[in-house]
Amino acid sequence: MIEDAELLRRYAEDRSEAAFAELVHRRIGLVYSVALRQTRDAHRAEDVAQSVFSDLARKAGHLSQRPVLVGWLYRSSQFAAADVVRAEQSRARREQEAHIMQTTQERDGPDPAWEKVRPVLDQVMGELPEHDRDAILLRFFDGRPFADIGTRLQLSENAARMRVERALDKLQGLLARRGITSTTAALGTILAQQATAATPAGLAATVTGTAMASAVAAPAVGLLQLMTTTKMATGAAGVALMILAVGTATYEYQSRRADEASLAAASRDQQAFASKLHGLEESVRVAEQDAAEMKQRLADARAADAAKAAAAAQAAKEKAAWDPAAEGKAFLKRHPEVRQALIEGQNASINFRYGRLYKPLGLTPAEIERFQALMRETKVASVSMGYGKMAALSTGMGMTEDEINSGLREFWGEERYKRYEEFGRDESARQITQEVAKALCFTDSPLTPEQADQLTQVISSSRVAKRGAPSFDWEAVTAKAQGVLLQPQLAAVDGLRAQAVWQATMYRAVKSPSK
Repeated sequence: MIEDAELLRRYAEDRSEAAFAELVHRRIGLVYSVALRQTRDAHRAEDVAQSVFSDLARKAGHLSQRPVLVGWLYRSSQFAAADVVRAEQSRARREQEAHIMQTTQERDGPDPAWEKVRPVLDQVMGELPEHDRDAILLRFFDGRPFADIGTRLQLSENAARMRVERALDKLQGLLARRGITSTTAALGTILAQQATAATPAGLAATVTGTAMASAVAAPAVGLLQLMTTTKMATGAAGVALMILAVGTATYEYQSRRADEASLAAASRDQQAFASKLHGLEESVRVAEQDAAEMKQRLADARAADAAKAAAAAQAAKEKAAWDPAAEGKAFLKRHPEVRQALIEGQNASINFRYGRLYKPLGLTPAEIERFQALMRETKVASVSMGYGKMAALSTGMGMTEDEINSGLREFWGEERYKRYEEFGRDESARQITQEVAKALCFTDSPLTPEQADQLTQVISSSRVAKRGAPSFDWEAVTAKAQGVLLQPQLAAVDGLRAQAVWQATMYRAVKSPSK
C-alpha cells in the first residue's frame, strides 16, 4: 500500500489528482469522525473536513515531508472543529446530539461506555505527546498492525506494541482524571469500534474537488490581493494587463476543474477496488497469523499433555513399587541405633501406662520384658524417606491383632487377664476424667476430687463391650452425671465426647503390619 506521504508528494510535485483523491478517500473517515465528535453536527463536520483537506492541498509540498501524516490530519481536524464550535456555540446541544445520532447510529442504541468517552476524547487526545497520539491514531483509528506501525515510527514490532500500550495507558489516565474509568483493553475496543464514524455518501469526492480547486485558485487570489495593495504605474494599460492575467488564470482553473472531475470519475472505481483489495490482503495476513499462533498453541498444549502423562506414569510406577513396611525394615536394619532408640522409647510409654500393674501382679523382669515385646507389636512409627514417601517402622515381629490378643491371654493367664482388662477399662475412664479436669482447671467450676472419683465410676460403668479401643455409651454417661456435675462441667464432658469417639475410631482403623 502506498503511504500517505508518498501520495501527497505525487500531488505536490506532479499534480496527480488520482493520488490526492486516494489520500482523501483513505483519510476522510478519520477527519470527519474527529469533526463530528467536536461539532456534533453532520453538516458542520463536512465543512470541517472540506477545510482540512483544502488546507492539506495548499500545504502539500511542505506536509509531504512528514513521516506520519495522520497526526497532522488529526490535529488539524481538532483545530478546525474547535473554530466551528466556538462560532456556533449558541446551537442547542440536544438538537446537535439528536442530529448526530440520527446520522451516524447504525445500532439500536448507543454504547454507554462510548457515550462517556465521546465528548472528551478529542480533548484528551490533544493533551497527549505527538508520538503517543500518532501511535494511537495508527493503531486504533487507522487499524494498522504493529509491524506496520513500527515501520512508520522506525521501531521494531515489539517496541511499537509497547509504544501503543503506554500511549493507551496515558489516555486512560487522562480520562480517569475526568471521572471516566475503564480498563485499557475496554478503551482499546471502544476506540477501534467507535472512533471512526461512517461518512456521508459522496463527501470524499466533493472534498477532493474543492480542495484541489482551492489550491489552484490560490495564485489568482494572491494576484487580486496584490492589485489592491500596489500602485499601478500605468493606469489603463496596467488594468488591462491585470484583467488579462486574471482572465487567463480563471480559464486555466475552469479547464483544470473539468479535467479533475473527469479524472476523479474515471479513477473512483479503481480506488474502490484498491481499497477492497487492501482489506482482503490485510484479512488474509491476519488469518494466516492467527492460524500460525493457533498451530503453535496446539503444539505447546500437546507437548505439555505428553509431559504430564509421562510424569504421572512415572509417579504411578514408583508408587506401585513402594512398600512402606519393607522399606521400614530395611531402614532399621541399616540403622540399628535407630531401632534401639525406638524400642527404648516404646518401652517407656508402655511402662508409663501399665507400670502400676507390674507389682500387684508380681511380674518378674523377664515377664515385664515379654509383656513389652507383645505391646510393641501394636505400635508403628513412620519416617519420611523424601519425595513424599514414608516408611513404616515397627520393632515387633509383625503379629496380627488376633495373634497379639492370644499372646496376651497366654501371658497373663485367665485370672490375671481379667485384672488386666479391668485395669485397662478403668484407665480409659481415668484418662477421660483427667481431660475434663484439665478443661475446667481455670474456670469458675473446677472439678473437685470427689467429683473426679464419681465421674470415673460413671464412665467406667458405661463402657460398651467391644473389642479394640475402649468405647463408652456417652448418652448414659451424660444421664448418670446429671446428679454429680454442674452444668458447665457437663458441657466440658460433652466437649470431650467427640474427641473420645474419634480416638476410638482411629484405634480400630490401625492394623499391625502383616508378616
